[in-house]
Amino acid sequence: MRVLTNKNFDPQLRLRLAQLKPEFLHNVTHGLKNPLAILNTSLNKLESDLQDFFNTYNEFTLTNFVPGQNKDGPMAELLKRYKSYLYSCREYLDDIYNIAKTFAKPEVTYKQRRNQFDWLKLNCNSLPFHAFLEATIPYKLHLDEIVNELKHRNGILGSATFVDDSSRIFSMGYFVANVVDGVYQPVQTIHKQFMGEHTAISFGRDIRYHVCNTYFLTKYLEDLLFGIGAKYDGQITHSCETEPKRNSLYARVSLLPRHFFPDARRSEIERPCR
Repeated sequence: MRVLTNKNFDPQLRLRLAQLKPEFLHNVTHGLKNPLAILNTSLNKLESDLQDFFNTYNEFTLTNFVPGQNKDGPMAELLKRYKSYLYSCREYLDDIYNIAKTFAKPEVTYKQRRNQFDWLKLNCNSLPFHAFLEATIPYKLHLDEIVNELKHRNGILGSATFVDDSSRIFSMGYFVANVVDGVYQPVQTIHKQFMGEHTAISFGRDIRYHVCNTYFLTKYLEDLLFGIGAKYDGQITHSCETEPKRNSLYARVSLLPRHFFPDARRSEIERPCR
């Protein structure tokens, strides 16, 4: 897949939405904002929450991290901010579905559903909409598994930190835990076992995965517009100024560790924090 952006990582979809001819927009009928406004608001919220996470994450270094002494203060705040970021990722996905809904002209007898994915599935029977929904399913399933456990089943985030003293590698991550036999344990459906041991998810891997999907979702919407034969005006009528902090934010993402947890030889698992 080739995802097009400008030099400031601004998704090309923003320009497409700004140029889209009015006859391809049905947001007023659905009681939704203009799709460009939906995208801007959601993307800004997503990036703001990720920036908040990094503001706490960057306080941790190999020299100041003391195993067993970072549980209640900075670590609890770090997990709190990452939880907010995960929620924003799921809200962003919902907004992507809302944007797709603005391209759908509702039939007189359309079926109402609160869940926008289900609404699109029931009411949009054309091949482009089916292809769009299918493309989003892997990421949706991944997010739903984690967010539903946290939001609807009272799950909590625990931290996992791995240090390799010989090569000075310092890597942090998380696991989703819930009560099993009276104690918090990693949720097995999310954390498959590796060589008989529980697993966790590194921030370096997870954030890159979410950032990539942030852009993949905009590409799926571009493909949907192409599939329905959308037409565009030559004149851009909406402002598409790039958020100035975006470059520095993604530079921070690129600096995250690139190795996986099983490569580390010593670990310190922090107790779960709310």
